[in-house]
Amino acid sequence: MRWLRLLKSSIDLRSAVPADRQHAVREILQAADPAGIELLTIALQDQEPAVRARAVEALGQFASLLIVRPLIQASADSAPTVRQSAAQALRALSGPNASLLLLPAIQHANVETRVLIIDSLAEIGDARDVEVLLELLHDEDGQIREVAVRTLGKIGGTKAIDSLLEILRTDPVNEVRAGAAEALGKIGDAHALNGLLASLADNEEWVQYRAVAALVGFGANALDALLFLLTRGLPSVRARAAWALGRLDDPRALEPLVHALHDKNPDLRKSAAEALGHLGDPRAIEPLNALLNDENEQIRWKAVQALGELGDFRIIHPLVEFISHEHFADEALQTLRNMLVTRPSGFSLADLQTLIKLDIVLSRLTSNVASVGIRNEISLVKQLARQEVMRRETTVDVG
Repeated sequence: MRWLRLLKSSIDLRSAVPADRQHAVREILQAADPAGIELLTIALQDQEPAVRARAVEALGQFASLLIVRPLIQASADSAPTVRQSAAQALRALSGPNASLLLLPAIQHANVETRVLIIDSLAEIGDARDVEVLLELLHDEDGQIREVAVRTLGKIGGTKAIDSLLEILRTDPVNEVRAGAAEALGKIGDAHALNGLLASLADNEEWVQYRAVAALVGFGANALDALLFLLTRGLPSVRARAAWALGRLDDPRALEPLVHALHDKNPDLRKSAAEALGHLGDPRAIEPLNALLNDENEQIRWKAVQALGELGDFRIIHPLVEFISHEHFADEALQTLRNMLVTRPSGFSLADLQTLIKLDIVLSRLTSNVASVGIRNEISLVKQLARQEVMRRETTVDVG
């Protein structure tokens, strides 16, 4: 009977043996009786952190308003494991009134718990929480303001735009301003575009960087601004603008990005190559092939990756060369494997024979680079290449 189990558990909670008290907590949970909440609240005062943490976990299993206050109190416990369990239990609360239940914790818990709970409001997705989040933009703690702007980017909608723009202009913490820029990009409303562009004059380069990335959320409306930044921004901003243009999927970005492949700024050349791969326009194939002669190894690698996305099989030999480089071996092998699986017919017979002889490349690798994983990848690529050769030979014989 439930009452008998609870009675025995109440006695065991007073035992001098910690294991008995932990067992009592488990028994209370298994009884599944709301009357056990009071006993678990008592267990939160136990001298053993393990008992308190178990009591918190058990409280989190009850769908009752009565668990909120004990969990908020537990979120200020001296033991990190108890605080973490309390934060997770509070965050797990859901339903149409969850944010109202969590409001006391948002206002009064420690910073760690407040951050977790505010973050969880995006998962609950209640539009009524926007007002709470807007108030939190004035919190004295920068961490709280940062998580508030991040959450507003997910659920704030147009109602949050003016407040986020104000934060972007005036907040003293760089991370908060950068988060506001990102949030405005997620909302993507044209009314925020001018304010976001103004933030490109921010004194902190990281804020400018995030603002450029946020422009992607505005689609074609941001094209002219990104094209301007591609040629006239700070070096890091120009590279980020190229990255953003590649994600707009607008063919008007093709020519400016191709021109950027010749820029003296290596970061810009690298970002432009990556962007052209994302853009997916076959007219970029020849300019990217020319980039395979770039003096910068990182840029040559980005060109190879972009050409792979564009389906140019002239990258096979450059890929084989990159296998012998410590920083690129794994990705180069994965690219070859994916191409052999998805587009085996695109390989010439000479290319397949080269892949079958990858042991020659393996012999050039240092012992540190030639890990078990790399050796396995090489074996798999060789096997796939042999299978394709055999398939073609069988097709000829049948014919």
